[in-house]
Amino acid sequence: VFFFPLFFGSPTGAERGFKKMPAATSEKEGEHQDLWQSILQDVALQTTNRRLPTKTLLVLGDEGAGKSTLIARLQGRKYHQEEHPQGTGLEFTYLDVKDEDSDPIGRLGVYSLDGHTDHKNLLSFVLNKDTAADVTVMLVVDMARPWLMMESLEKWVQVLQEHIQSLGLEQDQLKNMQAAVKKHFQSYDESSDEEKREKGGEEAEEDLIELEQGVLDVNLGLPLITVCTKCDASSTLEKDRDYRNEHFDFIQLNLRRFALKHGSALFYSGKEGKTKEALYKYILHRAYDMPWTGKHSIAERDAVVIPAGWDTFTLASALNDGLKNIDAGDNFTDHILPPLARKNTTGKEIEVEDEQEFLRRQQTLLSQNKEDGSGPGGRRPPSTIANTAAPSTSRGSPGVTRSNSVRSAAATGATPAATPARGAGGQQNSDVLANFFNSLLNKKAPKKEDEEK
Repeated sequence: VFFFPLFFGSPTGAERGFKKMPAATSEKEGEHQDLWQSILQDVALQTTNRRLPTKTLLVLGDEGAGKSTLIARLQGRKYHQEEHPQGTGLEFTYLDVKDEDSDPIGRLGVYSLDGHTDHKNLLSFVLNKDTAADVTVMLVVDMARPWLMMESLEKWVQVLQEHIQSLGLEQDQLKNMQAAVKKHFQSYDESSDEEKREKGGEEAEEDLIELEQGVLDVNLGLPLITVCTKCDASSTLEKDRDYRNEHFDFIQLNLRRFALKHGSALFYSGKEGKTKEALYKYILHRAYDMPWTGKHSIAERDAVVIPAGWDTFTLASALNDGLKNIDAGDNFTDHILPPLARKNTTGKEIEVEDEQEFLRRQQTLLSQNKEDGSGPGGRRPPSTIANTAAPSTSRGSPGVTRSNSVRSAAATGATPAATPARGAGGQQNSDVLANFFNSLLNKKAPKKEDEEK
């Protein structure tokens, strides 16, 4: 605390005092003023440094990929389904930006687009000509549906490409954005004990390490972060889908190839939140160029952390050793197959047909078949079939009904052997079946039309 001297008394005394030491007093006041100005300048400088520029995180992914849950986890809270109203095309929230002392110094705007590409026209509110240089994109897929991963990533990258082309960016602006993405990838430096990727300071682009062929083949000019959510679903895939370690290695291999091709980072995420803090800090690192002291991690299957610039195709090919029955060059969909479609997808209850109605319908079909075959084949006319099909006085077994039909034939003067119905094996079988179904019907209350026959 500084105290400034105040002089009280008559003007003459004060004036006389200043007249004796004019130079020393003036010098002392100047020192006090310089000290205060220095303190105020330091405070103003710190306040200016804490005032962050406006940046945006754009989240893209299919419906059900876990975008809202992931954002809520990064915010340090639990996601509730009622927070996500149906039909929302573009959602907005934010992430608190904190310094080393965990003091909030700003907010990062977070926009999440609906999982259907029908809403891609809303991208213009987030990613336009004026904001393109300040947008970081996070692509979200989920391990619960691995067969959709690669198709989803390619789809959303295509949506981004088409949208960026429609913005009409100046060639210099787009080239500068692409150059920044490439330089960040080339100059990645994880720690002092690792091989350096940049040679120092303000290094020219031509002096940076050359990238492998195929790396950054698709450079959108936007920082990309690919996140695979629901990685704890791997145990379910092992149990229900018979996935083995080589399947998960094959999935990771394809995700890393995609990340290298587009210059993206790759993070796995799950319920335990093993990579939550690393992902949060990396988002701030890409959005505000804040220091990120994290390290890559590929040891745990559900906690993969690969920052942009660390990986190479050579490092990713180490996963080939775990592929026993899968070739690294096979198509993704050759081995990561979707489940078979179920017949009853509507969820409606299937009602079982009544037994008597089923038997009655079969009897009708048999009767129609015999009627269609009457005439040239020498089979009995429908009247004879009716007499043998439903005798009103018989409730016995099919054998009893069959003897009645023999007596009926004898009454007409024809022996059973001479009857065409008995001579044709197919007609005899039809009679037996008809009598059998009829006896089953008669065991329960028959309908009136059966009694009148």
